[in-house]
Amino acid sequence: DALLLNKFREHYHHFESAVTQVRSQETDVFLLEVLGEDVNDFSAVVNEYSHVFPDQSEWQTLRTNLQLMLLDIRSLHGESTERSQQGRPTIVHQERTGRPGRPRTVINRDFLNWAYTQRTTSGIGHFLGLSRNTVRRSLLEYGFAPSGANPFPSNTSTTSSSGYLSNMSDEDLDGIICLLRSHYPRAGIRILDDGYSRTITGMRASDNNHSPTVLSLFLSA
Repeated sequence: DALLLNKFREHYHHFESAVTQVRSQETDVFLLEVLGEDVNDFSAVVNEYSHVFPDQSEWQTLRTNLQLMLLDIRSLHGESTERSQQGRPTIVHQERTGRPGRPRTVINRDFLNWAYTQRTTSGIGHFLGLSRNTVRRSLLEYGFAPSGANPFPSNTSTTSSSGYLSNMSDEDLDGIICLLRSHYPRAGIRILDDGYSRTITGMRASDNNHSPTVLSLFLSA
């Protein structure tokens, strides 16, 4: 519960900072919609996990402030919509390069700059309906990720093939997963296992990995 409480506080301050930022500068409609959805989802999780807060007055304050944030976002959204004839900018468009092949996919620079601070590369790709490689290419072209470096945000802890990938304890990991599932209650194994389904088609012990052996397993599955 202590870990979840700290995560709730951390996420709250993150949203508080984000809303303060959009209040102080002109922000397009699309980004306000995304921020509003995130704040609304977080507010629902806070309401569900009131028991995590030892001081119920803190829980009530968070609930009230999150609702005020949503009101601010909706107000800003209305103002931005009135200023825009189109309602929202073009986030993704196709651009002809004059060379053979398919048109080049271009992602709006301002959107990508903001989205990269909010989502992983895979998450941005899923939201836009694009491949992770397309998002990665745009990050490198715009200079948001250094050339030759992994554009996926990660920690800088030293790892090795014989060591743990993180110094996080099992208890901390359990808490993080619980929080993740509270944000994404309909998420299955795919979100926890590198984005691909890991359903086992068949399992049988064999002393070789030859194609006839594998084929026989699939035929009998």
